[in-house]
Amino acid sequence: MTGERPGGCRVRVDGDDLDRAACALVVTGAPFTVLGPPEFAAHLREVAARCTAAARAPDAAPSMGA
Repeated sequence: MTGERPGGCRVRVDGDDLDRAACALVVTGAPFTVLGPPEFAAHLREVAARCTAAARAPDAAPSMGA
């Protein structure tokens, strides 16, 4: 981590597991902004869509074909 602005910091995550990097950031509970790479930002959008779908009210959830 390096100083970025008062009350904030910059975090660099090395690795090739986008899910692990996303989890590491999300579980902090702190707001964050992805500066790059674009593939990670896209991955976070996909994760956010899955989480949003999972958090829907049961009657609003899509049918699982049952």
